[in-house]
Amino acid sequence: AYVYCFMTEKVETTSFHVLSSGVRISMPVSDRFLSHSQRGLRAGYAYVNIPWVNDKQWHPYSLFEDPSDPRIQQMFLMKV
Repeated sequence: AYVYCFMTEKVETTSFHVLSSGVRISMPVSDRFLSHSQRGLRAGYAYVNIPWVNDKQWHPYSLFEDPSDPRIQQMFLMKV
């Protein structure tokens, strides 16, 4: 998966957690990403492309920090 947030980050180790209400995606972010967010430049959302679903589609999702580790960003895809 790839994440775009004022910059492009290729995320190699994304983990997907299936929950009863949807899917939580967790991913480590780079030091560059953290330095931007510490300067208040965090966008609050990321565009996600999951190539094995469709390599031409990018979808926006809100980001939130893992409460136990700020180096991990998460997003939630709700089941409808």
